[in-house]
Amino acid sequence: MENKNLSLLLNTPILLIGFNRPNLLQKRLKEINQFGLRNLFISIDGGSTEQQIDGIKLVLDDCLFESSINYRVIIHNENLGLARHITNAISEVLNEFSHVIVVEDDIVLGANFFDSILCGLEIADSDSQIATVGGFSPFFHFSLFSRKNYWRKSEYFSAWGWGISRANWNSYLFELESGGLEDKLSDSKTWSNLSSHQKLFWLSKFRKVTIKPIRTWDYQMQFMSFLYDKKHLLPAFRFCDNEGFNDSRGVNNVSKRPRWLFDVNAKGLSPGAKYIPYFIQPIFRYVDKWIWARDSTVKDLFLFLRRF
Repeated sequence: MENKNLSLLLNTPILLIGFNRPNLLQKRLKEINQFGLRNLFISIDGGSTEQQIDGIKLVLDDCLFESSINYRVIIHNENLGLARHITNAISEVLNEFSHVIVVEDDIVLGANFFDSILCGLEIADSDSQIATVGGFSPFFHFSLFSRKNYWRKSEYFSAWGWGISRANWNSYLFELESGGLEDKLSDSKTWSNLSSHQKLFWLSKFRKVTIKPIRTWDYQMQFMSFLYDKKHLLPAFRFCDNEGFNDSRGVNNVSKRPRWLFDVNAKGLSPGAKYIPYFIQPIFRYVDKWIWARDSTVKDLFLFLRRF
């Protein structure tokens, strides 16, 4: 890594997104305090009562009072909603920094999370095909079978602990135009390689975004990925995870944790700069389509058969 780029990346902040969940906020701050982080932004969405806000401030004071991290806290008065809150906060941080690492308060951060994402951002800076760097994988480390970790390129965006550069964020569109979605994607090689079923699946998601863009922000990232033939750098084995399932205070994960995720596990090793062996890549591409992207006819058939 060049000295100039090294300096930029070492100053990369974590943007911690929260709402009225002080217990989760406390967990994330304790994890972040172990990273040797230089800059931290904390953005708390509005809509909480005064008593709830006092609880959040108490957690912030307790976790950051003796911290050496340069941190800034914004507690919004208005309830922006998840999508608008996240996208506005990312834009504000990237007005000042060239990169940002985005973490919601229910994302468990393993000990290797920060260094691994920084390493991934270094790779992404030298590869214009890569839009984001994520820390989640459907797979986790087994001590007997996975003594190393590797990076891989995926067509699909992972929103559970991720990083992006200002240059790539500038290609992101929060509000999609309602007309001509398929025409806009017609020049995309990634899009043309999808099956008819997959195209219908994603078009239905993108059309819903045009109706109610404030409900989601990650489908817009997937649209950008298809539109510009972008990839996402993900690990073979996760070093962050989501503990927010079955939490009534959340927005997107109020259901039970899917069985295919197994138990929360963020103990993945750092991939360093290593890519996954070529012969294993088809396995991950298949898993992405069947489970992660949720756009597989195989998965639809499985769900149909479960009714009987």
